[in-house]
Amino acid sequence: MSALTPNPHRARMHGPIPAVVPPTDVPPQGSPLRDGRAPLRHCPACGGERQLVRRSDGSGVGFRLFCSGCNSAKQKAYRAAHPGFSTTKNRRWQCANPEKRRAHQAVCRALRSGTLTKGPCATCGTTKRVEAHHEDYARPLVVTWFCRRHHLARHREIAAETAAATHQKLYRETRGSAHV
Repeated sequence: MSALTPNPHRARMHGPIPAVVPPTDVPPQGSPLRDGRAPLRHCPACGGERQLVRRSDGSGVGFRLFCSGCNSAKQKAYRAAHPGFSTTKNRRWQCANPEKRRAHQAVCRALRSGTLTKGPCATCGTTKRVEAHHEDYARPLVVTWFCRRHHLARHREIAAETAAATHQKLYRETRGSAHV
């Protein structure tokens, strides 16, 4: 199927194929903005206007999928349907772990600036969905890259090591006081 031939399954998935009409709200070539304002597109949910925004990942400029009102409503509905998702819970963790938060932010800033680049998983070598693991939060840019699976496994190992060390310490303390 060529790029000009319409997909016969598209109408079933997305509704009827619209007539080809040149867009009137597209800015001139080479300029994402027109007259100092962002060009407008229409929200698929309510038909309202949505604006051109700068993407947070720094990859350029693009349109939000929904207008801000519909986006806000979708977020509220998601949070209501998923009670484990909580900005309050996140904020509480951030306040309880300022050193970890600073380290995470330092890695994000370094990745954005290009100072740090993601590497393959230290265990399996994959490059998909790798995450930074800090052995020492005091050195925020010294990280080991793990895929999600092996990152969780590493944290389980650390938890087991910590539990064993705590158990040994308690055993020594109770054993020592019994002989005194």
